[in-house]
Amino acid sequence: MDVEDLNEVQLDALKEIVNIGAGNAATALSQLTKKKVSMSVPHARVCKIQDVPRVLGVGGEDEPISIVYNQIIGDTSGAIMMIFDAKESLKLVDVLLGKKIGESMFLDEMGQSVIKEIGNICSGASLASISEFTGMKYLYSIPLFASDMLGAILNAILSKFAASVSSTLVVMAELKVEELVVKSTILFIFTSEDVKLILEKLQVI
Repeated sequence: MDVEDLNEVQLDALKEIVNIGAGNAATALSQLTKKKVSMSVPHARVCKIQDVPRVLGVGGEDEPISIVYNQIIGDTSGAIMMIFDAKESLKLVDVLLGKKIGESMFLDEMGQSVIKEIGNICSGASLASISEFTGMKYLYSIPLFASDMLGAILNAILSKFAASVSSTLVVMAELKVEELVVKSTILFIFTSEDVKLILEKLQVI
């Protein structure tokens, strides 16, 4: 079964699991930063892997983004990525570091570390939620951070999976820190066999 073939019940089941993971991630971020943090997943969809840059590109493939990438290993394999608009990531860093919004003009080493940690916590919480509901075991790699144009980054990463994966689950997430709301996207990349196994564990197949 390909991700593209998911019905509404199956997609809602995956979305709910990610939503629970998002709540756990918000709790962890709040404890880490000592700030009020919440996170929700208002929308999820599937698309062909080659269409991801177009689906995500509010400003097109030349849109600057920040991305945190984790490779997944365990009972299934694949990747999970958290993507932020470059300008939004600067605002997020400012709030978390106690700066005035707009103070950061670019992501320095500290700023990159902040975004990488956010992505790592959110990805880890999402996988932990899937593991809790399916009983499957996962490990994930040390997070990698990149900042470039949307098309350039995604095409480079997604090309690694093009031979084994045709579609991906795209989850739109909203992260609220204090009064700042930042929209982000979480991409889940699994093979068709892995998707089928997860759905069987969730008893929605």
